[in-house]
Amino acid sequence: MDKPIKKHPTKVQALKGGPVIILANWFQFGPGERWVNPCVESRMLLWCVKGSGKVRINGIEQPLEPGAWRLMPWRHRVAYHADQDNPFMVGGVHFLAEHDFNHAVTFAVAHHRNDPLAGHPGRQDRQLGIIDGITTGTFEPADRLRLLATYIIECFLKSIPEEMTMRTLAELLIMELGCHGNSTQGNFRQIPGDLKRILEYIQSHSSDRIQVEDLAGVVRRSIPTIHRLFRDYLDSTPMQWITDLRLARAKDLLQTTSLPLASIGEKIGFPDPFHLSRVFKAHTGVSPSQYRKCRHLL
Repeated sequence: MDKPIKKHPTKVQALKGGPVIILANWFQFGPGERWVNPCVESRMLLWCVKGSGKVRINGIEQPLEPGAWRLMPWRHRVAYHADQDNPFMVGGVHFLAEHDFNHAVTFAVAHHRNDPLAGHPGRQDRQLGIIDGITTGTFEPADRLRLLATYIIECFLKSIPEEMTMRTLAELLIMELGCHGNSTQGNFRQIPGDLKRILEYIQSHSSDRIQVEDLAGVVRRSIPTIHRLFRDYLDSTPMQWITDLRLARAKDLLQTTSLPLASIGEKIGFPDPFHLSRVFKAHTGVSPSQYRKCRHLL
């Protein structure tokens, strides 16, 4: 009599996570409108629907004309500058290359390091091969990537996003991007430890009066060295970086609270609301009240 065959349970490799779309929308800029998002924790597909302008991604400035698209890397810094006479309308799709299945998906993007979602343990990046770095391209009339990206935005805006749908669409988007990949910059320079400590100091003291001398004291370096670190690794000056961070926090508070401008100014280090209003308009092209009327979700 044959011996019974012992059946061993099949070991199934548990999936840790996968990509997911976390935000998608259209946005029409105003004439000459500008703003900066200092540290965006997502990968973002941005394309110009109509009009024109410029975007500066991690220090690399590029024109954006109808049909042109840019894929921005994880934790990118982006500055938008719409044309004065023919401001661009853009489409944007944010996705995470890796989101842990054990964490609930929040359909929102961290635009700066002080955002509550920044550094979330469930949100990670991973290598995606040819589309790592800044990737560029131009849509053809019946381009599948354009059709897919448009479909994603319409799905996202039509109703409350459903996690598994957005995970499936993210897989399809990555596949299509891989077919179009033309990376112009793969690996960015690693930020040195001194600069990381300075940025941590700025984040924890952003509502205080900060001078470059204070930053130099944090790491016991000279003031010229501090300026060089910011120039070489962040394409910015120390004070411009601080201003961009404060304005990013102001935008969040304008979008998510009904706090008066004076209260917002006190929270972000602009105790004079008139000064805040002037700086805000100089950097974005619109006043705080105008900004509050529409949600900027790029």
